[in-house]
Amino acid sequence: MTENNEGAPVLLAGKNLSVRLPREHLSVVTSLAKIDNVTLGEVIRSAILAYGDLRRQDPEFVEKVNTVKRELDEVLNPILRR
Repeated sequence: MTENNEGAPVLLAGKNLSVRLPREHLSVVTSLAKIDNVTLGEVIRSAILAYGDLRRQDPEFVEKVNTVKRELDEVLNPILRR
């Protein structure tokens, strides 16, 4: 959490970014947004969350994450102990 200009707590804002989509993908996203009466951004954010959930269920992906974590721990732990 952080504070806005008035000192009120707010969630950290996201970051705007541009993504180039093929027309076919844009058409699908636009159609989904219209059907669900939500913004394109909401459809994309929901898809990202669903993709993350799917990846976390993949044992191969989980092993890759654990491998990278172990490698980072080996490098960072000596630095953090100083």
